[in-house]
Amino acid sequence: MTAHGSGDLIAVDLGNSRLKAARFDSNIVAADRLPEPSDTLALPLDAPSPFDPLERWVTDAAHGRCRWVAASVHDAALSNLTGWLGERGVRDEIGRAHV
Repeated sequence: MTAHGSGDLIAVDLGNSRLKAARFDSNIVAADRLPEPSDTLALPLDAPSPFDPLERWVTDAAHGRCRWVAASVHDAALSNLTGWLGERGVRDEIGRAHV
């Protein structure tokens, strides 16, 4: 895995009912195998504040220490996540894809 930019990578998959997220450490790189996450979350999207458990990763992203990449089949959930992150100072580090 080659890092594109500095810091860790946070990958988010937003489905129709669940959010799955993983944090990958930038200092753990192995050419002979797929990267393994250092931390993961699985959350229901219908919770009152579904993104709040991601708060522990937001501080690092707001200070440029990690990047976010989000993919979704659910446009509204993807927009809600990027808005939630933007309210917390995470803007330029977000990559978005609708699949």
